[in-house]
Amino acid sequence: MTAFLIVSSNPPTSKIEIDHKQPKHFLLLLTGVFNYFAIKESPMSVGLPNLNEIELKESACLPRENPLDKLNWSSAVMHMLRDRTVWLMLLFVGGTTVLMEVQSFLPLFLRQYLKLDMGSAVYASCSFQIGSIGGVIFGGYLYDKLAAKKLTMFLNLCMIVCTGCYIFYWRMLPVMSKVDVFYTLFVIGFFLSIPYYLPASVFSMVYGGQRFSGTLAALLESLGFLLTMTFDYYAAVVVKEHGWSTFFGILAVASMGTTAIFFLVSSHPTLITRRH
Repeated sequence: MTAFLIVSSNPPTSKIEIDHKQPKHFLLLLTGVFNYFAIKESPMSVGLPNLNEIELKESACLPRENPLDKLNWSSAVMHMLRDRTVWLMLLFVGGTTVLMEVQSFLPLFLRQYLKLDMGSAVYASCSFQIGSIGGVIFGGYLYDKLAAKKLTMFLNLCMIVCTGCYIFYWRMLPVMSKVDVFYTLFVIGFFLSIPYYLPASVFSMVYGGQRFSGTLAALLESLGFLLTMTFDYYAAVVVKEHGWSTFFGILAVASMGTTAIFFLVSSHPTLITRRH
């Protein structure tokens, strides 16, 4: 470049300007390429996150391959029905669905026991639903925060509290005040809604995988509705023939059995918490 400038004593102005700009463009290009590879090799040196670590974290968050994804629908259903864990979850969902069905009887119970008119009885039964709303929100928060072991302990505690409340109704109903009735209904709704709604939903996604989570959820809910239909018929007969104390006694026994089943289900915490 220097030789060219010396030989050309009267070069055109535009030619000189071009020759002076070309090295600048070349240096800028080299600087850009160097910075690109430098940042790619060590992004943290310039305050950027490590892309390799981000890719590793994203790959770790990807869902693992589910063995059911390779099966057709009928084979997947047969695989589910042969699994002991699925049957335990079926029984658990059926049990909690029956326990939640108490809300269908609450207006009649409050009308007869507290001598309320039908409108007031329906309004008063909302204490159960209010507790359920609070329980689902609180339980969902804990589901995302607690480790698997602590979460399964909390879910078992919820079932134990529900069992205690039904036993309380069974044994203490004749001497319970209105405040006791409403407060206990709120507590049942709060603690029962957590194991009723959350574990089965997570179990369906984890066990069923991307292809059959809906099928598994349908199986779980179908058995729950079947048991609820049976319970409604016989529970109405029990209330008519033996009164409300016996009705809550049956629910207490059902809650004990459901708690025992969930204790077995919680031996597989990964399937109900999605944590290892």
